[in-house]
Amino acid sequence: MSIFEGLFRSYLQDTTCYELEEGVASGGTTFFLPDCCEVWTGATVKVVMRRIILSVISVVLLSGCSPYQVREFSTPSIEPPVHFSEKFDQPLLNLEGRKTAPYWTQYGAPKLETLVSAAFENNFSLSEVIARIEQVRAQAQVAGAGRFPQLTVEGTGRRTRVETRTPIFAGGFTPATQIIQNQFAVSNGLSYELDLWERVASTNRAALLRVRATETELESSALSLSGEVFRQWMTALEAVQLERVLEEQIETSKTFLELTELRFSLSQGTALDVFDQRQQLASLRTQLPRVEMSRDQALHRLAVLTGQAPGAVTLEAVGDFFHVVPEWIPDVRPADLIVLRPDLRSILFQLQASEYDVAAAVADRFPRLTVGFQYNFTTPDLDSLFPNKT
Repeated sequence: MSIFEGLFRSYLQDTTCYELEEGVASGGTTFFLPDCCEVWTGATVKVVMRRIILSVISVVLLSGCSPYQVREFSTPSIEPPVHFSEKFDQPLLNLEGRKTAPYWTQYGAPKLETLVSAAFENNFSLSEVIARIEQVRAQAQVAGAGRFPQLTVEGTGRRTRVETRTPIFAGGFTPATQIIQNQFAVSNGLSYELDLWERVASTNRAALLRVRATETELESSALSLSGEVFRQWMTALEAVQLERVLEEQIETSKTFLELTELRFSLSQGTALDVFDQRQQLASLRTQLPRVEMSRDQALHRLAVLTGQAPGAVTLEAVGDFFHVVPEWIPDVRPADLIVLRPDLRSILFQLQASEYDVAAAVADRFPRLTVGFQYNFTTPDLDSLFPNKT
């Protein structure tokens, strides 16, 4: 018994006929069924088997499946031991629905907020990440285009001139005759790939995950940029305060030197006291250039971070000091930072995208099934391509 006959027998099992006897008749094979069924010829059996095969193929096409089992990654569950610390026995920090202002706005320093805003608008590294987001979004659109049918339309035109000479009289008079031929053609094509192995779907999911990874990378870059601006701003403020303190100490040391020299002139002190005071004054003066260099370097870095030329940021843009010290954040465990850090979330998205890349590569090893049709139309008259129906 052939495979098709087996399928046919299983098909008959769903009816009220449970017995099938095979006989031979003129014109092909004839299947004799019990009295409840009629006699079917070989042609009828082929039609039934064709329907069965088409039904099986339709089920396979409509239920596309991936040959690779994609692993879903998530944030690992990291719980400290029970007796790790009494302070950290509470559950993980829950920030859902909690609105917190940016940390640089909690110092009461408007000039710091101005510097951070300028860095967000003009920083070149941040602009590069934003451009990369637009790039991966465009790539995701290209990857997702395979889910839709592709329509192609092509048009061609050709014009030829043929010159012929036909003799009219016996004397050989052959006038030239020109024949102009036009040919216009329009070709339309529509194709659609049946995603049997979820190759297109896996490619699209990987592209979308890379978009999310790049967007999270932008968040990480913005956080790092704000932190660097804050660090350089604090360095500049520290240098300004140290410079003022050193200048005051230098003036005080000068006063002590004058008093020490006066005591030495009155035989109330020794030359060693004068030497020590001069050495202390010189030591203070040597510290001043280092503080000024630290201040200038901080201003230079602030200018670069805000996308400006070196020297554009001055002490007036930095300010003198701040009056508000923000409240200390609650106790946060290292496990909380895994959930909060954007760079780790970006790595997680990249890992998941790589997993879908593997699924697409495995599916690419299998045959592809594309359905479609193509229509070509050729005419010597251009008006015939676009008839004007009224």
